[in-house]
Amino acid sequence: MTHKLDVFWIARGALLVLMVGCYLSEGWIEDTAQLGGTYVLSLLSFKVLLSFFDLCALLVYELEISL
Repeated sequence: MTHKLDVFWIARGALLVLMVGCYLSEGWIEDTAQLGGTYVLSLLSFKVLLSFFDLCALLVYELEISL
């Protein structure tokens, strides 16, 4: 179980790096603000796995509109 938890936090850290990359490449727009807010709320959420998948979906959306 500890290994799965470590992988989860590594993936969450990778998403943080990607999110910061989106901020630096595009500047501050409404979609990146929503992505940042979702990331912060996901850290406070009780259902961590659900918020993680929500964050992944928003990140994919953000990458899609940036291309």
